[in-house]
Amino acid sequence: MRQNIQKFYYDKTAHPLPELKQKENVRILNFKNKTWEPAEIVSKHKLYLRSYLVKDQFGKILRRNRKHIRKSNTPFNIETDPNDEVINTSQSDSEVPLNSQTFNRSDCNVQRRSHRVRKPPSYLSDCVV
Repeated sequence: MRQNIQKFYYDKTAHPLPELKQKENVRILNFKNKTWEPAEIVSKHKLYLRSYLVKDQFGKILRRNRKHIRKSNTPFNIETDPNDEVINTSQSDSEVPLNSQTFNRSDCNVQRRSHRVRKPPSYLSDCVV
């Protein structure tokens, strides 16, 4: 009963998002840094009705839910660098395995939230911990 009442009120304002066409310029949500990045619709997913296959700015094909896609008027260009292709082919010939030890966590700059300055109460100033 409660579920039906909640559904009734939700359905009053809910509406389906418009369909997107193939080769349409869009922006997709990058989950890592919460930014909208340019992409292009490749096709609608066959199994998942609200999902689309999109090509991002680096040429990767990603599956995204419709709520994580926005229409865009800016033209979409894949970032390609001719030097990257040469580097990739030379790396595939050598195939050196990567160790997990080669990556340092200290190299990554992780931004953290600022914290308030903690000041202990004056009656605790006599205590030594």
